[in-house]
Amino acid sequence: MTCEKIRGNPDHQPKDSTPESMEQFFHRMEDPWNYKCIKHAKRGDVLLSFLSKHTKGQINRLLDVGCAEGYLTHILSDIAKKTIGIDVSKTAINRAVRDFGGMCDFQVGDLPNLKTKIKFDCVSITGTLYYVVDQWTSVMKVLDRLLRKGSLLLVSHVKAGSDGDGYLKRLQATGMFDLVDSLEFTCNSNVQSAHLFRKK
Repeated sequence: MTCEKIRGNPDHQPKDSTPESMEQFFHRMEDPWNYKCIKHAKRGDVLLSFLSKHTKGQINRLLDVGCAEGYLTHILSDIAKKTIGIDVSKTAINRAVRDFGGMCDFQVGDLPNLKTKIKFDCVSITGTLYYVVDQWTSVMKVLDRLLRKGSLLLVSHVKAGSDGDGYLKRLQATGMFDLVDSLEFTCNSNVQSAHLFRKK
């Protein structure tokens, strides 16, 4: 199945944003988002280049939220001394450990309820905010705890899926971040938005 067919098929998408639905989604097939597709691989290269442009040397600790099976996580790990990926699906995390466990640490985790006290120099949230927008207050509290002053937040999503670019406005409205840079690029026939913020 091609990237366009699998990603554009409503029957293929998760039924809802619950961890149970996400687990069923990954359990049905390996690589359900089709990250191994050459067209989708471009996304990782673009985001790595975008982030690298604004980092001074290596990032010490990077957290990739909604890491799925670790494809983007392991690409971003090129500029981080320590990279952790979290996802609500145990199946996805098991595959990430199998394929990329030598490069990154992977853990089952849910952003709105994340309890870790570790501080990160960068948090990446790619294609995930759609699923936690109804828990926005909790997400912002967790991000405030995860990021120290001056840390980076990389957010990327399909532009059409965010009410134009509603996440940019939402994040700016919190008053927690300064916008460092924005980028639009095409991946799998979708216009993607990427925004890099710095914690105030």
